[in-house]
Amino acid sequence: MNIVNGNYTYYPDQVLGKGNFATVYLGKSNIDPKLDKVAVKVIDFEKVEERNKLCIYSRKMIENELSIVKLKLVHKNIIQYYDHDQ
Repeated sequence: MNIVNGNYTYYPDQVLGKGNFATVYLGKSNIDPKLDKVAVKVIDFEKVEERNKLCIYSRKMIENELSIVKLKLVHKNIIQYYDHDQ
C-alpha cells in the first residue's frame, strides 16, 4: 500500500534508511513526473518527545537539518531538497 503525503507518495515497504526518530522511504512526486524516484524522510515526532526529555533540543536538531538541506547545495554526495510538510 502506498502512502500519499502532500505532494509525494512513498512506499512503506521500501525503506532506504532508518534513524532514531525518522525513516527514509523510496517515493515519487505527485506533481513533477521527472521526480519518479525521491527519498521521503518521515520524522516521528512522538518518538522525539517520548525518547528525549530535552525534546526542545531534538526539535532544534531537526530544524537545523532542514535549514541545511534548504541551502540548495549542489554536490554529488548531497541530497537535493524540494519541500517539506509538517
